[in-house]
Amino acid sequence: MRRLLRESGSGRAVVGAFAIAALGVSARASAQDAAPPIEGGSTDRTKLSGQLGGSWSSGNSKSYSSNTQVRVSHRRGMDEVTWSGIVNYGRAAAPRAEDERDPDAPEHRFKTDSLYYTRLRYDRFLSEHNALFVGGLVFRDTSSGFRARYSPYGGFQHTWIATGAFELWTDIGYRAAHEILFLDRKAREDGFGERRWVHGPLLTLGTSLELNTTLDLDVALEAQQAVNREQDFRVFAIANLFNRVGKGFALGMNFNARYHREPIGAREPLDTQLQVVGILDHSFGPKK
Repeated sequence: MRRLLRESGSGRAVVGAFAIAALGVSARASAQDAAPPIEGGSTDRTKLSGQLGGSWSSGNSKSYSSNTQVRVSHRRGMDEVTWSGIVNYGRAAAPRAEDERDPDAPEHRFKTDSLYYTRLRYDRFLSEHNALFVGGLVFRDTSSGFRARYSPYGGFQHTWIATGAFELWTDIGYRAAHEILFLDRKAREDGFGERRWVHGPLLTLGTSLELNTTLDLDVALEAQQAVNREQDFRVFAIANLFNRVGKGFALGMNFNARYHREPIGAREPLDTQLQVVGILDHSFGPKK
């Protein structure tokens, strides 16, 4: 299950990228898709993984939510292409505040979560521990105020340590984004436009640790400072804990936090999310 974090987002993994809600993780997520070559053998392989989780409640509290993530990567020689997609959706039903004392009042149904995210990335390995990458992502996150976000990016990736049981890696790059916003009254009063460009340098630091033969921990921190908007600073952090319970299957717990110093309108600058998911993972190609 290792390296699932490097999709980003991140997400809400979107890799991040708060885009997974502003930076884009997102996995969603995130943040890094590449893997070093298989030592002493061929690097050619195809990997497929998926995550599925959700919640449901009835009675006095009626709500449901689901989160789905799929990732496919194909490596041939020194080239690797990775695609990932994430869908988070939730709804709830409750009486309106003015109707709380009336048991016969109709319920108000509303969305609690709505995030759609897809990313494509190409890595060109220069050596076992160094690669250049370029990619793009598209996402929609109504809770954070993004009607749509289109974001090309590129940079350099270096793996500092790769022992199998422990990995430490860094991404240094640049990302631009065309953002289409949901504007509330406060956002309009603050002078937000419905469309804007945001761009700036991006730094990601991540680690993967094999705690024992069945338990893995992945952690990543991503930060971006916009050069054309001084107050626009975004941070995405994610921690994934996976427990393998069978060949190609694991149970996982994902925690992510997204900070946006310049939130859109009346929204809060910090979002956090905790998920419990089931994970399927399969590789086609030579084994280590």
